[in-house]
Amino acid sequence: MTKEYIRESILNPSAKIVAGYQPIMPTFQGLVTEEGVLQLVEYIKSLTPKPGAQTAGPGGAGTQPNSAPRNRTSQPSGEATEPTKQ
Repeated sequence: MTKEYIRESILNPSAKIVAGYQPIMPTFQGLVTEEGVLQLVEYIKSLTPKPGAQTAGPGGAGTQPNSAPRNRTSQPSGEATEPTKQ
């Protein structure tokens, strides 16, 4: 995933739609400053899985080896909930 692709996806999300996904993302053009776009691109690039990490396709749940537990979990309804304390 290149910085140019991410930038285009933020500013013109309907330009390229990945197979299996609906074009539901709104554009952020005019809503985010240039600096904000650059920060978003760098943040998204930092989320890219490292070589050897397991990922999933559309609708699947992927795992990454040795990853820290997440703060929130997703429920079948699509709602996020706080993890329970043990």
